[in-house]
Amino acid sequence: MASDQDLLMAFKTIDKSNSGEITADELRTYLYKKRYNELFVQRYLRLFDRNRDGKITLEEYQNTLKEIPKAQREYSQWRELLETIDKDGNGHITKKELKSVVRQMGSNSLLKLADFDRFFEEGDSDYSGKLNYREFLDWLDRSQNA
Repeated sequence: MASDQDLLMAFKTIDKSNSGEITADELRTYLYKKRYNELFVQRYLRLFDRNRDGKITLEEYQNTLKEIPKAQREYSQWRELLETIDKDGNGHITKKELKSVVRQMGSNSLLKLADFDRFFEEGDSDYSGKLNYREFLDWLDRSQNA
């Protein structure tokens, strides 16, 4: 799903100082903005910082990504999409939030406005009127395998 270029851009986005290394503070700032907690920051550091110097080099980043299964990387990217659609940051996609994105995408959208209500009926397994991360991923799996 993500090309090498996309992964390089992600590294550069986190590396605010353009030093070629992601410091713990840069990572923390980036992940906090994405609503991850300190436990996740520490796990990320342990995973990517191979030599335990408190920084993630581009080489460490690339080598670690090669070891992460493709499916896990794809699910992570889908989560970022959900967070982009989730304008109020509550961890759920409402009909209003998704409809706004579908309108912005126009004819390039995976979901057409005509299919919108059916999508929510199929995806909203707990009948809450909104989609959580798991419901969103389940819908994506079903739509890609249909």
